[in-house]
Amino acid sequence: MNRYWFIFILPTILLLTTCVQLQYTPALDEHLVRCIAIAYNKGHNWSVEQLVGLIDETNYDDDVWNSYLYFLGKIDLPTFVALREPTVYDTRIIDYFKSVLFSNNSSTDFVDYFNKPLPLDHLNPQKVSNEDLSKRVYELIKHDYSTIGLFRTWYEKYFEDELSEKAIYEYAKTLVEIAESYTFEMQSYQSGSGFFTSRVNLNSIPTELVLAIMYKESRLFPASFRAEINGGKILSISLGLGHILVDADSFSFLAKLYDDIGNEKQDLYTFELLRNYYFPNLSAEELLQIRGSVLFVRTYLALLRQKVEPNLR
Repeated sequence: MNRYWFIFILPTILLLTTCVQLQYTPALDEHLVRCIAIAYNKGHNWSVEQLVGLIDETNYDDDVWNSYLYFLGKIDLPTFVALREPTVYDTRIIDYFKSVLFSNNSSTDFVDYFNKPLPLDHLNPQKVSNEDLSKRVYELIKHDYSTIGLFRTWYEKYFEDELSEKAIYEYAKTLVEIAESYTFEMQSYQSGSGFFTSRVNLNSIPTELVLAIMYKESRLFPASFRAEINGGKILSISLGLGHILVDADSFSFLAKLYDDIGNEKQDLYTFELLRNYYFPNLSAEELLQIRGSVLFVRTYLALLRQKVEPNLR
């Protein structure tokens, strides 16, 4: 994701959130998907006219659209692969994320490191199976792993053992089941600000589009990240399946330990904004988990659709 950031002050207001389970979302048309994808990449402050103007200037929306078609089953894996950046990482950040993932976890199963529940029960809905979609995700990750793609590159930064096809399938199945489960409507009693509305319908975004965005950002490796560097300092970190942008100071352990990580003030990036409005009890480290990443990505995409769709011509 290309990055932008801004700072503003939010009043401290207690958030009350309710969830209403909704039904399956039909596939979205190409123009809407492309505009939502570019908005996810560029940021929600861009006007719809500006987003439309970028469609022919970037390949981000092309990659997301092709991924979306693959997850819908509209194109097969060989076609998708035929259609298809350097990663900015820091070993100190990897070491910290390893400590978060591996602490008090004796499991030898890959998926278990990323399958922890969120600290609020209502944010852990019952998983929903989708065998066809699970198979597509499995085939794609298996291909990327066997061809030494970015999924495998990231895997080898965290793990030493070979990843079996069985483990890949269990991970793909769990990822899809969790992604399919977030279909409720959330209501926040934080006063609205225009873009961050009091109601967000997560069911307005198809799971296939959630996966398409996450594949573009992380190649579906849950602990993938990108350090955003400015003036020799890491000011923010794009983390998780959807590379949600987080203020580096939100990782207080790292910011206190290293002078070049953070700037000793709390800036409001995508994570902080979504947390302040909808998820006040979630930490940035939750983005290392499948549930945390899916929830933030799907919420942001739903907000973007609310903004983009009514203004498309």
